[in-house]
Amino acid sequence: MAEIRPLRGYRYNLNKAGVPSRLVTQPYDKITPEMQKSYYEMSPYNFVRLILNSSDDPYEEAKETLERWINEGILIQDNKPGIYPYYQAYRTPWGEHRIRRGFVTLLKLKEFTSGVVLPHEKTLLGQIFMLYPDRELKIVEMIDNKIKDTSPLMETEEHYEPGVTHRLWYIDDKQLINKIRKEMLDKHLLIADGHHRYETALLYSKEHPGANYVMVTLVSMDDPGLLILPTHRAIKGVQIDDRFWTKLGEVFNYREVSKSVLQEAMHKKKKGVWGVYVNSKYYLLELNNRNRLNELLPSDMSDTWCDLDVVILHKGILEPILGIPEEPGEAKKYIDYLRYEDKGVKGVDEGKYTALFLLNPVSIKEVEQVALQGEKMPSKSTDFYPKLISGLVLYKFE
Repeated sequence: MAEIRPLRGYRYNLNKAGVPSRLVTQPYDKITPEMQKSYYEMSPYNFVRLILNSSDDPYEEAKETLERWINEGILIQDNKPGIYPYYQAYRTPWGEHRIRRGFVTLLKLKEFTSGVVLPHEKTLLGQIFMLYPDRELKIVEMIDNKIKDTSPLMETEEHYEPGVTHRLWYIDDKQLINKIRKEMLDKHLLIADGHHRYETALLYSKEHPGANYVMVTLVSMDDPGLLILPTHRAIKGVQIDDRFWTKLGEVFNYREVSKSVLQEAMHKKKKGVWGVYVNSKYYLLELNNRNRLNELLPSDMSDTWCDLDVVILHKGILEPILGIPEEPGEAKKYIDYLRYEDKGVKGVDEGKYTALFLLNPVSIKEVEQVALQGEKMPSKSTDFYPKLISGLVLYKFE
């Protein structure tokens, strides 16, 4: 049972703090040193000073900054507990306009073994972004009906991701909140981003029993605005030679094609097809020897996991032929993980990369099925777009 409850969140007092676009940031694990410097220069109240400051004692500095901002009225707390609808309007890479509709709330912490909260990907840092099943979009419709024809508390773009408009509302309607809480009770939750933060909150709650709720953003996995982008693999430091093509042919059919033919094939099939760009040429890859592939796959994983395109790429090509390990920490010497194909193609043409392997995105159904079986997706296999920004609303443990 997923137990949620409203919160008295802290928000920027825009009358004192200034323009919201100069206050909010990317998730802290996406902030480079250059971005951190830029955020510092944007405003003395930029949220980076709380999540990634440059102090020798960053946690103590963040604590003091938070208390000072509250005392000075830079951050204000809502009078009543509520939930915070958080909508993100954006365009897909192919130009389609979408809105991803979520809401910020408190969630009762539960161990992964409870089956209520499911991790889906091997842990990397991130915000707590969770998905819940709601085929009829009941919760989304409840919230939509409440906020329609009302202005958001905050509407802004984030400096490093222009083109995405973030809107935040506040609902303190007890009757509506109780309806949403009741709807959530029978649902399992899937962590899309923020596994590490959830695990940290779990550990903290064991030492501080009163801190058994954590702030999360919930989005329906059935929301049409939910988008997963592919994460392509750009290869460096490993040569693509005749041996590679010979070994590849033992498991895959491959043929040289034009860029447009490759894109059409990948778009049409959605699954079970890959691309590789090498020596200024595109190749279409399709599986032709399942028995040989099965010899390369782990025997203790489900068919769902073994059928993932990203698993087949790593277990059928990158590891056995090129000798590249799967884990990002070990593989970063050989792989750059890219959201957009063009950057990888340019890198191959300029000699930065020896090859670019192109993937279709995983489906939300695949992500859910893997998690429900108690397994985890390979790292760098899901890129939920857009990211949640930091600085819209803050929850402070009392």
